[in-house]
Amino acid sequence: MTTLRADVTTAHERAARYDHVAEVLGSDRLAIRQLQPVAQNMPYRGLVYLDPLSGTGMLTCHDMPPIEQGHAFQVWFMRGNTPVSAGLLWPDHAGNGYALIQVPSDLQNFDSIGLSEEPGTGSAWPTSQRVIGGPLR
Repeated sequence: MTTLRADVTTAHERAARYDHVAEVLGSDRLAIRQLQPVAQNMPYRGLVYLDPLSGTGMLTCHDMPPIEQGHAFQVWFMRGNTPVSAGLLWPDHAGNGYALIQVPSDLQNFDSIGLSEEPGTGSAWPTSQRVIGGPLR
């Protein structure tokens, strides 16, 4: 019975995430931006789907570099030199992953988006160099 309850809870959480993804992708104000590696000779790639109206988004990455155990890639919106955290991405062993992120309602005031390797609980400020990112305008 306990296993069944856990399975139902997991399925419920997964369905809620998929509903959230569908909501982001179906937005009338959806903006899509490509993410490129900072070092141009690296294979890292990503896409970010932004819906400032709902304050939500989704980020997908492929072929990301390996990260230390217990670490994650933290998503940062940049306004000048001021970072605003949007969430965390934990890629699989192949460097692929997706994450639901928080999108600032004043997205038009931000210059770029980027990911840096941070502790798995996140950081208040980037503690490492950006690995992948791109302009928002």
